[in-house]
Amino acid sequence: MLPENLSGLSDLWILKTLYQGVRSTHPSLVKWIETDFASDEIDNEFVMDMVLHSLQFLEEALVLSPDETLVRNSEPEIRASLADMDMVALWVKDIGTARNLYRSEAAIKSIYCLYKTMAACFFEKRRHFPHEIAGTALLAAFAGSGLVDEGTAANITELFVDRGKVTVKDWEEWHEITRDEGLDGIFSAFVREIEKKARLQGAQK
Repeated sequence: MLPENLSGLSDLWILKTLYQGVRSTHPSLVKWIETDFASDEIDNEFVMDMVLHSLQFLEEALVLSPDETLVRNSEPEIRASLADMDMVALWVKDIGTARNLYRSEAAIKSIYCLYKTMAACFFEKRRHFPHEIAGTALLAAFAGSGLVDEGTAANITELFVDRGKVTVKDWEEWHEITRDEGLDGIFSAFVREIEKKARLQGAQK
């Protein structure tokens, strides 16, 4: 599920709004790959190429394209980016615990969850609860946006994002947690801001 002010939007506008959330993680995500991602087995330039390629397609499909035609005609590309981000998420999880990279992990997972939402909206015959999957993209983007600390980002990822969907019961739990942690206002402002950015992008076309 999604917050009430998002759930009434069309699938394409939900994706456009979620992308603005994912977009908010770009600066820290690129910096993380450039400076912090290091492995004897994985080339950080290879990781950067995969991430930037995935982000470039999202920009073209959800900002530059006037409608959903590009998305509907790009199932192979969307499936490929979904697999790429799943792989990068596994890599960052392996090194995240030792190096405190939970916000970066959440940022990667926000891209993955957005692609997963896109696939659910347009290519799954039974439409496996796309709004519940979309909830994971929203919370992952919030966790990776820099608005919360590493520990909170880790908790959001573990409690909600890694479940693969956000149900009504999960949102009730989320609202309890944000009230207790004093994050309810910050999260509401985050959602309003990405809605505003999506509307502004649409108005510019």
